Amino acid sequence: MVQNLMAMIEAGGLGMLRNLWFKKTNLQDSRRATILISDYHGIIWVWIGMNVTSNTKKQVTVKAEEIMNTGYDLEGTKLGLNCRQLIIIDEYSMKAQDNQEVAQNYEQLLMTLDSLEMAPYASSNYIMEITTPAGQTNIQTTSQMPSSSDRDPRNDSLVGIMLICLLEKYPESFVSRKTDGSVQLETSSGETISYNYINFQLHLQPNSKPIPNEVMEKYKFLTQP
Repeated sequence: MVQNLMAMIEAGGLGMLRNLWFKKTNLQDSRRATILISDYHGIIWVWIGMNVTSNTKKQVTVKAEEIMNTGYDLEGTKLGLNCRQLIIIDEYSMKAQDNQEVAQNYEQLLMTLDSLEMAPYASSNYIMEITTPAGQTNIQTTSQMPSSSDRDPRNDSLVGIMLICLLEKYPESFVSRKTDGSVQLETSSGETISYNYINFQLHLQPNSKPIPNEVMEKYKFLTQP
């Protein structure tokens, strides 16, 4: 598998994916939800423009996580299997909420793209091959998701089961997976539930509302021996 490739994909609200010409402006357009796959860096970046719909916000994150797990076939080349980090850049969070962590990650991403030398891969219209000699670029993010080898898969399973229970109660929600492995769910009414599992125990983030009792009961039912 070639590991010095990058590609951009646009996600739509119905879960459809569309290949994009590789342009930095795809990561600056407030109307787009763009997935940037970089096997070169081992990272998938998700750009969420502030003017995209709530449904598109949900779908783009789901699709990015699917690519991390199963890869993405583009013109006969499988991309994304070398990626172990997911970095979400939400324009609304960055500008309207003044999220400095997101802003720093975004600035670093744009600087990194500017520093790379690349050319079309083989005869591809969409895949770019990095030609910068190894070691000339070094990407740093303010926080990073542990790789799949670092996280206990049993904790990830519990995170997923809890998410299923939450989505039954809050079907119209925006879900994102943070770089530390935690999940944040924003309901249609603006409430936020942020949680993670550490050593098989539920941990709520300081800004999270409590998980409703009926959700906890459903979770206990699904996880009982």
